[in-house]
Amino acid sequence: MDLLPIGVTGPADRRLVAGLREIGPILEELDPAVLVIGGLMSRLWLHAVPIDMPVRPTADIDLGIDRQRLQLAADRQVVGPLLERLDFKGGYAGEPFRYAKAVEGIGEILLDIVIPPGASRDEPPLIERGLESVAAPGLAYAVLRAPVTASVSFVDGEQSFDFQLPIPALDAALVLKAALVESGVRSRPDRVRSDSVDAIVLAAACLKRPDALRALRDHRRRSDVRKSVRWLTDAFRSPTAVGSRRVETHFEKDGYAPGAGRWAAEVAGAFRAALEAD
Repeated sequence: MDLLPIGVTGPADRRLVAGLREIGPILEELDPAVLVIGGLMSRLWLHAVPIDMPVRPTADIDLGIDRQRLQLAADRQVVGPLLERLDFKGGYAGEPFRYAKAVEGIGEILLDIVIPPGASRDEPPLIERGLESVAAPGLAYAVLRAPVTASVSFVDGEQSFDFQLPIPALDAALVLKAALVESGVRSRPDRVRSDSVDAIVLAAACLKRPDALRALRDHRRRSDVRKSVRWLTDAFRSPTAVGSRRVETHFEKDGYAPGAGRWAAEVAGAFRAALEAD
């Protein structure tokens, strides 16, 4: 992926940059068994493949861990000692998979660490002995697909901060967001709304990338891909469908002109047609 220059526009972006600087050793030591997912993943893809819609900022960082590639079996511990060494404390807001670290001049930065469904037989699932996590729907597909390295430069006045971030392929990013909403794991309305928005804008980006559409066709028999595509085409089947209404509400709050719901329904229709094409 070509270098992505992104302007730093406020405190949230500065907290994100601080967080990325703090997790640098995690990305380096866990490579190639770690992926940057979540809202940042969506943001980077929408900078790489613009769709003429506002890009949602995020200050949080989510990491997906491939336990199999890390060979986390028996009593081997890798992730926990690394987080401890970097002063990340688990259990933020009562969630064992959420980590926080106080950074001077910035405040707390947040880090969520998740694994693919089925990666751990325990409940709640474990990254490794003594380190609880949650299973992220769609992450198994993202692990299956080859990751993409996003070269990012956050520009803050005369300063710039450069990062090499491993993110899922575009089609896998879409599956991650759609599978998350389809699963019902999220319950907070604002989170469900933002995930729905991310899913449809990533679908719009996929329409510009034949390789992403081809990958979805090639893997259409996978349950996570199938469920994600079915949810997206149903949730945005019309301008008044539930997903379309979420998109309309989201962009209205940002002061965007009415019509985002209709746009979302048109994207879903084009997306469905593109996947059904030979």
